[in-house]
Amino acid sequence: MKLFMLVVGPAVVELLLLFTPLWNARRIVSWLLAITVTLSSIVVGFLEPGVGAYLFALINCYRVFNYGRIIEGRLHEAYLLASVRRAALWLLAGGVLSFGLAAWNTAISIWIIGLQILAGAVVFMSTRRQTRTTTPSATLLPNGQLPTVTVAIPARNETDDLAACLDSVLASDYQKLEILVLDDNSRAKAAEVIRSLAHDGVRFIPGDKPRRNWLAKNQAYQRLAREANGELILFCGVDIRFEPHSIRQLVSELVTSDKQMVCVMPKNESRQGDPRFLLLQPMRYAWELAFPRRFFRRPPVLSSCWLIRRQALKNTGGFAAVTRMIVPEAFFAREMLSHDGYRFLHGNKLLGITSRKSVVEQRATAIRTRYPQLHKRPELVCLTTIVALLAFVAPVPMLVNALLYSWPSYATAGLWVAVACQLAAYAKIVQVGFESHLNLNTMLLPVAVLADIALLNYSMWKYEFSQVIWKGRQVTDTVMHRTPHLPKV
Repeated sequence: MKLFMLVVGPAVVELLLLFTPLWNARRIVSWLLAITVTLSSIVVGFLEPGVGAYLFALINCYRVFNYGRIIEGRLHEAYLLASVRRAALWLLAGGVLSFGLAAWNTAISIWIIGLQILAGAVVFMSTRRQTRTTTPSATLLPNGQLPTVTVAIPARNETDDLAACLDSVLASDYQKLEILVLDDNSRAKAAEVIRSLAHDGVRFIPGDKPRRNWLAKNQAYQRLAREANGELILFCGVDIRFEPHSIRQLVSELVTSDKQMVCVMPKNESRQGDPRFLLLQPMRYAWELAFPRRFFRRPPVLSSCWLIRRQALKNTGGFAAVTRMIVPEAFFAREMLSHDGYRFLHGNKLLGITSRKSVVEQRATAIRTRYPQLHKRPELVCLTTIVALLAFVAPVPMLVNALLYSWPSYATAGLWVAVACQLAAYAKIVQVGFESHLNLNTMLLPVAVLADIALLNYSMWKYEFSQVIWKGRQVTDTVMHRTPHLPKV
């Protein structure tokens, strides 16, 4: 009974904090709750050790994190209250469920194995379907049927990458091409690179100082879209490289499939000798190809390279509709998908679109995008972390344990099935994204999932309690609706 009160007591106080005038004393109450919830996790883990207790402790970590958001008070008060209320209710429900599993000592191993088999089957089937439907066709339209295209490249402090990207665009065999580069207040050397290519047909556009409530990249996109003259606009980053036929092939895919927008997962040609590379980019592709997004109306997207009809972009409100959105193309993809106007492609040899991005840049991109992709909601980060740990990290150590300690045959067989399905799906993703077969990339799946979980939680911490810097600018205040404060005297 005392253990029950140790868990229920803080929950009642937390509800009073969020739904009564007790909110006026939120910092003191949040400190007390953080200490009490931490102690309850330790006591439950000591008295009722097991999976339920571990889940209870993990969920309580996110509850303490939520209290930290209240104590810090960096967000607009109304936005903060709504956000912490929603997170608290979901986390409290999860905490009650996990405490029940711990207190009643429920045998949940068979349920975990069932979850692992289900997760393995889902990602395997989803990956097979996605890799099949995202394969480009061999259709190439004649010049007379091809629309005009504007290649729009936002650049900030880029030098060698920008020059290489532009060289690949200039080598294109596409005849109706306009090339725009927006210099987003770059250092002198980067601006010189852009101007040096002006005689080759590259039009230079000076960037503006970011306006309030606008992310700088989205504002650059908006300016490029306004300056574009082509019927289609191809947005791409400086890490993208094109073969001479790539733009022609991509436009042919959009026109023949009668789509409004096409997004490309480029074949990755980054340096793979760095072991950190094996833990970052493959998981980035896995989130787009292995997750059954069609059931959630969340189509796969990547920021690197995407093509959209200029009129369709205007009809959805343009970038003025996504001023704060870290991944604005996700919004347009959902809008186009509602009318069957969107397609996702992977950059095989036929398409010839590749990406070369350093490990440091890949890590910075992950930190910048992961938390906003989960709608800046700690409860979704908690749920993602738990599912990823139980479904994709736990199967291998559990299988080893089953073989060493002679678990029942049905449990061992189920673990073999789960591991096989997950590795098969991941091997397919590695093959599509990097054109390499079963290798170290595939065998590192559990470690890669752990690294992705760590990056996701680090991204959450940076957005909530620190600053996320991208291209020399902090994006945190705009994305998180933070209340500006005057500096301390």
